[in-house]
Amino acid sequence: MVARMVHYNSVESPYFDPNAANRDLEISLARLDHLRGHVEGDFNDSKVRTEIISRPLIPVFLVYLQVGEPPQEQAVAMDTGSSLFWVHCVPNHGEVDPIYKIYNPANSKSYAEELICSQYCDEAAFVNCVQLASRCYYYTKYLAGDTRGFLGRDSIVFKPFYDNQSTIDNGVFGCARKSSDFLGKYNGVLGLGTFKVSLVSQVGARKLGPRKFSYCIGNLSDPFYKDNVLFIGENIKFDGQTAPLYLEGGHYAVNLEGISFGGRLLDIDKKLLWRSDATHTGGAIIDSGSSVSFLQSIAYYKLEETILDFIGDKMERSDDISSEGVLRLCFKGNLYRDFQDFPLVTFHFENEATLNLGVESLFTLLQPNLTCLNVVDAYLKDLDHSLLGVRLQQYHYVSFDVQNKQVGFRRMDCRALRHICLICGDEEISLRKDEMLM
Repeated sequence: MVARMVHYNSVESPYFDPNAANRDLEISLARLDHLRGHVEGDFNDSKVRTEIISRPLIPVFLVYLQVGEPPQEQAVAMDTGSSLFWVHCVPNHGEVDPIYKIYNPANSKSYAEELICSQYCDEAAFVNCVQLASRCYYYTKYLAGDTRGFLGRDSIVFKPFYDNQSTIDNGVFGCARKSSDFLGKYNGVLGLGTFKVSLVSQVGARKLGPRKFSYCIGNLSDPFYKDNVLFIGENIKFDGQTAPLYLEGGHYAVNLEGISFGGRLLDIDKKLLWRSDATHTGGAIIDSGSSVSFLQSIAYYKLEETILDFIGDKMERSDDISSEGVLRLCFKGNLYRDFQDFPLVTFHFENEATLNLGVESLFTLLQPNLTCLNVVDAYLKDLDHSLLGVRLQQYHYVSFDVQNKQVGFRRMDCRALRHICLICGDEEISLRKDEMLM
Protein backbone atom coordinates (compact mmCIF):
# COMPACT_ATOMS: atom_id res chain seq x y z
CA MET A 1 0.00 0.00 0.00
CA VAL A 2 1.48 3.31 -1.06
CA ALA A 3 0.34 6.87 -0.43
CA ARG A 4 1.65 10.41 -0.56
CA MET A 5 2.18 12.31 2.67
CA VAL A 6 1.28 16.01 2.46
CA HIS A 7 3.16 18.24 4.91
CA TYR A 8 1.30 21.12 6.57
CA ASN A 9 3.72 23.53 4.88
CA SER A 10 2.79 22.20 1.42
CA VAL A 11 0.73 24.27 -1.01
CA GLU A 12 -1.58 21.22 -1.16
CA SER A 13 -2.36 21.42 2.55
CA PRO A 14 -5.37 23.28 3.98
CA TYR A 15 -3.01 24.55 6.68
CA PHE A 16 -0.60 26.17 4.22
CA ASP A 17 0.24 29.74 5.22
CA PRO A 18 3.22 31.40 3.53
CA ASN A 19 3.25 34.11 6.20
CA ALA A 20 3.43 31.73 9.15
CA ALA A 21 7.03 30.55 9.01
CA ASN A 22 7.44 29.89 12.72
CA ARG A 23 4.79 27.30 13.54
CA ASP A 24 7.00 24.26 14.11
CA LEU A 25 7.57 24.80 17.81
CA GLU A 26 3.94 25.59 18.69
CA ILE A 27 2.67 22.62 16.65
CA SER A 28 5.23 20.35 18.33
CA LEU A 29 4.31 21.52 21.84
CA ALA A 30 0.63 20.83 21.17
CA ARG A 31 1.50 17.40 19.80
CA LEU A 32 3.73 16.67 22.79
CA ASP A 33 0.90 17.25 25.24
CA HIS A 34 -1.22 14.74 23.31
CA LEU A 35 1.57 12.16 23.42
CA ARG A 36 1.96 12.60 27.17
CA GLY A 37 -1.66 11.58 27.62
CA HIS A 38 -0.91 8.18 26.09
CA VAL A 39 2.56 7.61 27.51
CA GLU A 40 1.66 8.72 31.04
CA GLY A 41 -2.09 8.02 30.98
CA ASP A 42 -2.58 11.64 32.05
CA PHE A 43 -6.00 12.20 30.45
CA ASN A 44 -7.41 14.09 33.42
CA ASP A 45 -4.80 16.82 33.77
CA SER A 46 -6.97 19.93 33.44
CA LYS A 47 -3.96 22.25 33.02
CA VAL A 48 -2.60 20.25 30.11
CA ARG A 49 -6.07 19.94 28.56
CA THR A 50 -6.49 23.72 28.71
CA GLU A 51 -3.10 24.23 27.03
CA ILE A 52 -4.07 21.88 24.20
CA ILE A 53 -7.49 23.35 23.57
CA SER A 54 -5.94 26.82 23.38
CA ARG A 55 -3.61 25.59 20.61
CA PRO A 56 -5.27 23.91 17.62
CA LEU A 57 -3.74 20.52 16.85
CA ILE A 58 -2.36 20.76 13.31
CA PRO A 59 -1.25 17.42 11.85
CA VAL A 60 2.28 17.46 10.45
CA PHE A 61 1.27 15.09 7.65
CA LEU A 62 -2.03 14.43 5.92
CA VAL A 63 -2.67 11.29 3.86
CA TYR A 64 -5.26 11.59 1.10
CA LEU A 65 -7.27 8.43 0.47
CA GLN A 66 -10.71 7.17 -0.53
CA VAL A 67 -13.22 5.04 1.37
CA GLY A 68 -16.18 3.14 -0.07
CA GLU A 69 -17.61 2.05 -3.41
CA PRO A 70 -18.01 4.38 -5.18
CA PRO A 71 -15.02 6.07 -3.48
CA GLN A 72 -15.45 9.05 -1.16
CA GLU A 73 -12.47 11.40 -0.77
CA GLN A 74 -10.95 11.72 2.71
CA ALA A 75 -7.93 13.55 4.17
CA VAL A 76 -6.67 11.98 7.40
CA ALA A 77 -3.90 12.83 9.85
CA MET A 78 -1.01 10.35 9.86
CA ASP A 79 -0.17 9.22 13.40
CA THR A 80 2.46 6.70 14.51
CA GLY A 81 1.27 7.21 18.12
CA SER A 82 -2.13 5.49 17.78
CA SER A 83 -3.48 2.37 16.07
CA LEU A 84 -7.06 3.03 14.95
CA PHE A 85 -7.85 4.33 11.47
CA TRP A 86 -11.13 6.23 11.68
CA VAL A 87 -13.10 8.82 9.71
CA HIS A 88 -16.07 11.04 10.51
CA CYS A 89 -19.30 9.36 9.39
CA VAL A 90 -22.89 10.35 8.61
CA PRO A 91 -24.87 10.78 10.77
CA ASN A 92 -22.37 12.73 12.89
CA HIS A 93 -23.31 14.47 16.11
CA GLY A 94 -20.07 16.38 16.62
CA GLU A 95 -19.15 19.89 15.55
CA VAL A 96 -16.70 19.03 12.79
CA ASP A 97 -15.89 20.74 9.50
CA PRO A 98 -13.41 18.51 7.62
CA ILE A 99 -11.67 19.14 4.32
CA TYR A 100 -13.85 16.76 2.34
CA LYS A 101 -17.46 15.77 2.88
CA ILE A 102 -18.06 13.45 5.80
CA TYR A 103 -18.03 9.79 4.75
CA ASN A 104 -21.57 8.46 4.30
CA PRO A 105 -21.71 4.66 4.65
CA ALA A 106 -25.24 4.63 3.17
CA ASN A 107 -23.72 5.74 -0.15
CA SER A 108 -21.26 2.84 -0.27
CA LYS A 109 -22.47 -0.50 -1.57
CA SER A 110 -19.50 -2.28 0.05
CA TYR A 111 -19.88 -0.98 3.63
CA ALA A 112 -20.72 -3.45 6.42
CA GLU A 113 -20.88 -3.20 10.22
CA GLU A 114 -21.16 -6.87 11.25
CA LEU A 115 -17.98 -7.32 13.30
CA ILE A 116 -16.78 -9.20 16.36
CA CYS A 117 -14.96 -6.80 18.68
CA SER A 118 -12.48 -9.33 20.05
CA GLN A 119 -10.98 -9.85 16.60
CA TYR A 120 -9.78 -6.26 16.42
CA CYS A 121 -9.82 -4.64 19.86
CA ASP A 122 -6.86 -4.92 22.24
CA GLU A 123 -7.28 -4.14 25.90
CA ALA A 124 -4.20 -1.88 25.86
CA ALA A 125 -4.84 -0.23 22.49
CA PHE A 126 -6.48 2.92 23.92
CA VAL A 127 -9.59 1.82 22.01
CA ASN A 128 -12.47 0.60 24.16
CA CYS A 129 -14.92 -1.73 22.39
CA VAL A 130 -18.35 -3.08 23.30
CA GLN A 131 -20.19 -5.78 21.37
CA LEU A 132 -23.76 -4.66 20.60
CA ALA A 133 -25.45 -7.62 18.92
CA SER A 134 -23.64 -8.01 15.59
CA ARG A 135 -22.01 -4.56 15.71
CA CYS A 136 -18.86 -3.38 17.52
CA TYR A 137 -19.13 -0.01 19.23
CA TYR A 138 -15.79 1.73 19.85
CA TYR A 139 -14.62 4.66 21.92
CA THR A 140 -11.12 6.14 21.87
CA LYS A 141 -9.91 9.03 23.98
CA TYR A 142 -7.32 11.70 23.21
CA LEU A 143 -6.10 14.20 25.76
CA ALA A 144 -8.20 17.01 24.30
CA GLY A 145 -11.25 15.01 23.32
CA ASP A 146 -12.55 11.72 21.99
CA THR A 147 -14.20 9.95 19.10
CA ARG A 148 -16.78 7.17 19.14
CA GLY A 149 -18.85 5.14 16.72
CA PHE A 150 -18.91 1.67 15.18
CA LEU A 151 -16.18 -0.37 13.57
CA GLY A 152 -17.02 -1.06 9.95
CA ARG A 153 -15.63 -2.65 6.81
CA ASP A 154 -15.20 -1.04 3.42
CA SER A 155 -12.76 -0.61 0.55
CA ILE A 156 -9.87 1.69 1.45
CA VAL A 157 -8.06 3.13 -1.56
CA PHE A 158 -4.84 5.07 -1.16
CA LYS A 159 -4.65 7.96 -3.58
CA PRO A 160 -2.62 7.24 -6.72
CA PHE A 161 1.09 7.85 -6.17
CA TYR A 162 3.26 7.82 -9.28
CA ASP A 163 0.33 6.15 -11.15
CA ASN A 164 0.13 3.30 -8.65
CA GLN A 165 -3.15 2.74 -6.78
CA SER A 166 -3.33 0.64 -3.61
CA THR A 167 -6.53 -0.92 -2.23
CA ILE A 168 -7.45 -2.78 0.94
CA ASP A 169 -10.73 -4.61 0.41
CA ASN A 170 -12.95 -4.92 3.49
CA GLY A 171 -10.54 -2.87 5.56
CA VAL A 172 -11.69 -2.37 9.16
CA PHE A 173 -11.88 1.20 10.43
CA GLY A 174 -13.75 3.39 12.88
CA CYS A 175 -16.91 5.02 11.53
CA ALA A 176 -17.11 7.95 13.95
CA ARG A 177 -20.61 9.15 14.83
CA LYS A 178 -19.45 11.71 17.37
CA SER A 179 -16.09 13.44 17.78
CA SER A 180 -14.71 16.38 19.70
CA ASP A 181 -14.24 19.56 17.68
CA PHE A 182 -10.48 19.80 18.41
CA LEU A 183 -9.84 17.66 15.35
CA GLY A 184 -10.01 20.65 13.01
CA LYS A 185 -10.09 20.38 9.25
CA TYR A 186 -9.17 16.77 8.69
CA ASN A 187 -11.54 13.84 8.13
CA GLY A 188 -10.01 11.44 10.62
CA VAL A 189 -6.80 9.79 11.81
CA LEU A 190 -4.66 7.09 10.19
CA GLY A 191 -3.16 5.27 13.16
CA LEU A 192 -0.02 3.26 12.35
CA GLY A 193 0.45 1.60 15.74
CA THR A 194 1.06 -2.06 16.53
CA PHE A 195 -2.34 -3.19 17.79
CA LYS A 196 -4.72 -5.55 15.94
CA VAL A 197 -7.06 -2.82 14.74
CA SER A 198 -4.36 -0.91 12.81
CA LEU A 199 -4.10 -1.20 9.04
CA VAL A 200 -0.46 -2.27 9.50
CA SER A 201 -1.64 -5.31 11.48
CA GLN A 202 -4.56 -6.00 9.13
CA VAL A 203 -2.28 -6.10 6.10
CA GLY A 204 0.03 -8.53 7.89
CA ALA A 205 -2.79 -10.75 9.17
CA ARG A 206 -4.34 -11.05 5.70
CA LYS A 207 -0.99 -11.91 4.10
CA LEU A 208 -1.30 -8.84 1.88
CA GLY A 209 2.25 -7.95 2.83
CA PRO A 210 4.64 -8.07 5.80
CA ARG A 211 3.72 -6.41 9.08
CA LYS A 212 5.80 -3.38 8.22
CA PHE A 213 5.41 0.24 7.35
CA SER A 214 7.85 2.91 6.31
CA TYR A 215 8.03 6.46 5.08
CA CYS A 216 10.42 8.78 3.35
CA ILE A 217 10.59 12.47 4.27
CA GLY A 218 12.21 14.97 1.94
CA ASN A 219 12.51 18.75 1.95
CA LEU A 220 9.89 20.06 4.39
CA SER A 221 10.84 23.69 3.77
CA ASP A 222 9.84 23.50 0.10
CA PRO A 223 6.05 24.03 -0.19
CA PHE A 224 6.10 22.48 -3.69
CA TYR A 225 7.89 19.27 -2.67
CA LYS A 226 5.78 16.19 -3.54
CA ASP A 227 7.93 13.17 -2.76
CA ASN A 228 7.07 12.43 0.88
CA VAL A 229 5.73 8.89 0.73
CA LEU A 230 4.17 6.28 3.05
CA PHE A 231 4.37 2.51 2.53
CA ILE A 232 2.21 -0.01 4.43
CA GLY A 233 3.08 -3.69 4.06
CA GLU A 234 5.64 -3.24 1.29
CA ASN A 235 8.76 -5.38 1.58
CA ILE A 236 11.43 -2.81 0.70
CA LYS A 237 14.91 -3.67 1.91
CA PHE A 238 18.05 -1.56 2.22
CA ASP A 239 21.54 -2.55 3.23
CA GLY A 240 22.58 -1.29 6.65
CA GLN A 241 22.03 -1.68 10.36
CA THR A 242 18.71 -1.64 12.19
CA ALA A 243 18.05 -0.95 15.87
CA PRO A 244 15.71 -2.79 18.26
CA LEU A 245 12.24 -1.23 18.25
CA TYR A 246 10.38 -0.83 21.54
CA LEU A 247 6.78 0.07 22.35
CA GLU A 248 6.19 2.77 24.95
CA GLY A 249 2.56 3.58 25.72
CA GLY A 250 1.56 2.71 22.16
CA HIS A 251 4.47 4.66 20.64
CA TYR A 252 7.56 3.42 18.80
CA ALA A 253 10.83 4.00 20.63
CA VAL A 254 14.57 3.28 20.31
CA ASN A 255 17.58 3.51 22.57
CA LEU A 256 19.72 6.55 21.78
CA GLU A 257 23.31 5.74 22.72
CA GLY A 258 25.27 8.81 21.70
CA ILE A 259 25.77 11.80 19.41
CA SER A 260 28.79 12.62 17.29
CA PHE A 261 29.69 16.03 15.86
CA GLY A 262 31.89 16.05 12.79
CA GLY A 263 32.91 12.47 13.52
CA ARG A 264 33.79 13.17 17.17
CA LEU A 265 31.67 11.37 19.76
CA LEU A 266 30.35 13.72 22.44
CA ASP A 267 31.01 12.88 26.09
CA ILE A 268 27.58 11.49 27.05
CA ASP A 269 27.05 8.45 29.27
CA LYS A 270 24.78 6.26 27.13
CA LYS A 271 23.35 4.55 30.21
CA LEU A 272 21.68 7.83 31.12
CA LEU A 273 19.90 7.82 27.73
CA TRP A 274 18.70 4.22 27.72
CA ARG A 275 15.07 3.40 28.30
CA SER A 276 14.06 1.63 31.49
CA ASP A 277 11.44 -1.11 31.46
CA ALA A 278 10.88 -0.59 35.18
CA THR A 279 10.26 3.17 35.16
CA HIS A 280 9.34 3.67 31.47
CA THR A 281 11.79 6.56 31.27
CA GLY A 282 14.64 7.21 28.85
CA GLY A 283 14.85 6.13 25.24
CA ALA A 284 13.65 8.14 22.25
CA ILE A 285 10.16 8.07 20.75
CA ILE A 286 10.08 8.25 16.93
CA ASP A 287 7.16 10.51 16.11
CA SER A 288 5.45 11.56 12.89
CA GLY A 289 3.34 14.27 14.53
CA SER A 290 5.98 16.59 15.98
CA SER A 291 8.18 18.85 13.86
CA VAL A 292 10.74 19.79 16.52
CA SER A 293 12.68 17.14 18.47
CA PHE A 294 13.19 16.98 22.24
CA LEU A 295 16.44 15.66 23.73
CA GLN A 296 17.08 14.63 27.32
CA SER A 297 19.06 17.37 29.05
CA ILE A 298 22.24 15.33 29.40
CA ALA A 299 22.41 15.05 25.59
CA TYR A 300 20.85 18.39 24.66
CA TYR A 301 23.33 20.58 26.54
CA LYS A 302 26.31 18.66 25.19
CA LEU A 303 24.99 19.22 21.67
CA GLU A 304 24.18 22.89 22.31
CA GLU A 305 27.60 23.52 23.86
CA THR A 306 29.35 21.93 20.88
CA ILE A 307 27.29 23.95 18.39
CA LEU A 308 28.02 27.21 20.24
CA ASP A 309 31.74 26.43 20.29
CA PHE A 310 31.69 25.75 16.56
CA ILE A 311 29.71 28.91 15.68
CA GLY A 312 31.85 31.05 17.97
CA ASP A 313 31.56 34.73 17.10
CA LYS A 314 30.66 34.09 13.45
CA MET A 315 26.96 34.66 14.19
CA GLU A 316 25.00 36.31 16.98
CA ARG A 317 22.76 34.12 19.12
CA SER A 318 19.07 35.13 18.94
CA ASP A 319 16.83 32.51 20.57
CA ASP A 320 13.19 31.86 19.70
CA ILE A 321 10.76 31.55 22.62
CA SER A 322 7.36 29.84 22.39
CA SER A 323 4.14 31.26 23.84
CA GLU A 324 4.68 29.14 26.95
CA GLY A 325 8.34 30.06 27.40
CA VAL A 326 10.09 27.09 25.78
CA LEU A 327 13.48 28.22 24.44
CA ARG A 328 14.83 27.27 21.00
CA LEU A 329 18.45 27.95 20.05
CA CYS A 330 18.68 30.33 17.07
CA PHE A 331 21.30 32.43 15.29
CA LYS A 332 21.19 35.59 13.22
CA GLY A 333 22.27 34.04 9.95
CA ASN A 334 20.94 32.46 6.78
CA LEU A 335 20.86 28.66 6.73
CA TYR A 336 21.79 28.40 3.05
CA ARG A 337 24.52 31.05 3.17
CA ASP A 338 26.13 30.94 6.60
CA PHE A 339 25.96 27.24 7.59
CA GLN A 340 27.55 25.58 4.57
CA ASP A 341 30.64 24.49 6.53
CA PHE A 342 28.60 23.00 9.38
CA PRO A 343 29.70 19.41 10.04
CA LEU A 344 27.58 16.26 9.94
CA VAL A 345 25.87 15.37 13.22
CA THR A 346 25.08 11.70 13.84
CA PHE A 347 22.68 10.13 16.34
CA HIS A 348 23.84 6.65 17.36
CA PHE A 349 21.40 3.90 18.35
CA GLU A 350 21.71 0.28 19.44
CA ASN A 351 23.30 -2.22 17.08
CA GLU A 352 25.33 0.56 15.38
CA ALA A 353 22.27 2.04 13.63
CA THR A 354 22.63 5.76 12.89
CA LEU A 355 20.66 8.85 11.89
CA ASN A 356 22.97 11.12 9.89
CA LEU A 357 21.90 14.76 10.06
CA GLY A 358 22.94 17.30 7.49
CA VAL A 359 22.57 20.99 8.26
CA GLU A 360 19.08 21.18 6.67
CA SER A 361 17.84 18.40 8.99
CA LEU A 362 19.38 19.96 12.07
CA PHE A 363 18.33 23.58 11.43
CA THR A 364 15.39 25.45 9.89
CA LEU A 365 15.36 28.92 8.36
CA LEU A 366 12.53 30.76 10.14
CA GLN A 367 13.21 34.19 8.69
CA PRO A 368 15.62 35.41 5.98
CA ASN A 369 18.25 36.05 8.66
CA LEU A 370 17.16 33.74 11.50
CA THR A 371 18.15 30.06 11.63
CA CYS A 372 16.98 27.81 14.48
CA LEU A 373 17.97 24.42 15.82
CA ASN A 374 15.33 21.70 15.33
CA VAL A 375 16.02 20.33 18.82
CA VAL A 376 14.78 21.55 22.22
CA ASP A 377 15.67 20.55 25.79
CA ALA A 378 13.15 17.89 26.90
CA TYR A 379 13.35 19.10 30.49
CA LEU A 380 11.56 22.32 29.51
CA LYS A 381 8.45 20.17 28.97
CA ASP A 382 9.08 17.86 31.95
CA LEU A 383 9.95 14.95 29.67
CA ASP A 384 12.02 12.05 30.98
CA HIS A 385 12.71 10.71 27.49
CA SER A 386 13.71 12.05 24.08
CA LEU A 387 11.50 12.47 21.01
CA LEU A 388 12.65 12.45 17.39
CA GLY A 389 10.45 14.77 15.30
CA VAL A 390 10.11 14.89 11.54
CA ARG A 391 12.56 17.75 10.95
CA LEU A 392 15.41 15.50 12.11
CA GLN A 393 14.00 12.72 9.92
CA GLN A 394 14.20 14.86 6.77
CA TYR A 395 16.01 13.25 3.84
CA HIS A 396 15.61 9.81 5.40
CA TYR A 397 13.72 6.63 4.67
CA VAL A 398 12.53 5.29 8.04
CA SER A 399 11.43 1.64 8.16
CA PHE A 400 9.44 -0.01 10.96
CA ASP A 401 9.52 -3.81 10.97
CA VAL A 402 6.75 -4.29 13.53
CA GLN A 403 6.81 -8.07 13.35
CA ASN A 404 10.53 -8.39 14.09
CA LYS A 405 10.72 -5.21 16.22
CA GLN A 406 13.41 -3.47 14.23
CA VAL A 407 13.73 0.09 12.91
CA GLY A 408 16.14 1.49 10.35
CA PHE A 409 17.14 4.96 9.13
CA ARG A 410 18.51 5.45 5.61
CA ARG A 411 19.66 8.87 4.42
CA MET A 412 18.43 9.17 0.84
CA ASP A 413 16.69 11.18 -1.83
CA CYS A 414 12.99 10.22 -1.68
CA ARG A 415 12.73 10.60 -5.44
CA ALA A 416 14.61 7.29 -5.68
CA LEU A 417 11.42 5.58 -4.48
CA ARG A 418 9.34 6.64 -7.48
CA HIS A 419 10.03 3.54 -9.59
CA ILE A 420 9.35 1.23 -6.62
CA CYS A 421 5.72 2.29 -6.60
CA LEU A 422 5.35 0.97 -10.12
CA ILE A 423 6.52 -2.50 -9.12
CA CYS A 424 5.17 -2.82 -5.57
CA GLY A 425 4.22 -6.39 -4.75
CA ASP A 426 5.01 -9.41 -2.61
CA GLU A 427 8.64 -9.74 -3.68
CA GLU A 428 11.34 -8.14 -1.59
CA ILE A 429 12.63 -4.99 -3.30
CA SER A 430 16.15 -3.68 -2.83
CA LEU A 431 17.63 -0.33 -3.77
CA ARG A 432 21.24 0.11 -4.80
CA LYS A 433 23.38 2.37 -2.65
CA ASP A 434 23.73 4.90 -5.46
CA GLU A 435 19.93 5.21 -5.47
CA MET A 436 19.77 5.71 -1.75
CA LEU A 437 22.29 8.47 -1.22
CA MET A 438 21.64 12.13 -1.86
